[in-house]
Amino acid sequence: VGAPLPLCSCSVLPVATSLRKEGASRGATSAFLISTPETGVDSVSVTWGLLGPFMAVARLVSSVMTAIVTGLAVSLTPEEEPVTEALPSCCMHKEEPPAPKDCCHAGDVQAKESFVRRVLRYAYVDMMDDLAETLLLGLALAALAAALLPRELLDSAIMSGPASYLLMLVIGVPLYVCASASTPIAAALIAKGLSPGAALVFLLAGPATNLATLAVLKKTLGAKAAVVHISVLAVMTLAFGWLVDAQGRDLLTGTARAVSGHAHEHGGFSADLLGSVAAILLLGLIGAAL
Repeated sequence: VGAPLPLCSCSVLPVATSLRKEGASRGATSAFLISTPETGVDSVSVTWGLLGPFMAVARLVSSVMTAIVTGLAVSLTPEEEPVTEALPSCCMHKEEPPAPKDCCHAGDVQAKESFVRRVLRYAYVDMMDDLAETLLLGLALAALAAALLPRELLDSAIMSGPASYLLMLVIGVPLYVCASASTPIAAALIAKGLSPGAALVFLLAGPATNLATLAVLKKTLGAKAAVVHISVLAVMTLAFGWLVDAQGRDLLTGTARAVSGHAHEHGGFSADLLGSVAAILLLGLIGAAL
């Protein structure tokens, strides 16, 4: 389900959290968190245009397989003891008069609300209460990592061999980069001499993980499942990177074209203004939740 959805690395977090709350298993949630941001109709199309059909298919297949294997591994991880909150006394004894908003009867009150009102309450109150703290911390740490990452490291043409897989994994895991934005970066690195397999490692690890995702993972799945999630993801990503270099070089139609300009293409002043207004509103909602 997640593979074709055009959700970025951060917009997938509230969706996955909602699925988990609605009863999705930890393994299913883990698989959704990997397959959704790694691929999408938009990113596959961009990959096809910049890197050729082989890399587009390799990216799609490897991301889906990585999601399935990681989800299975997470599902086999022993579940941690959930922290249960004590119910108010009126929920234990129905004969006592209920207190507003603190009892089981609060569900009856919400049921009487209109559909639109319940949707807005969930999107801008309940969901923000769950994600505000971890999302804010994760985005701050990811921005710090992006600022401190040496630009010369990405432009280096000497990254080759097994070391390049590990290096691209280390770069991609904490960095926030969406699937579409990572593609031109990978194309430029391949044009500078990076192997297609190492570029695939970056294409898989970058969108699937960042510090915001790791923070939400720990809260949603538990610490043990989060460690299994990132460990299996790393192993699968390295394996597919090696496989592309070992078996796919002859299938590549040619070297990827270098891409000039920024990774994100903005639509001018109106798009920048919309993004700024949305960012201010999001900060306001996070502040209210905190």
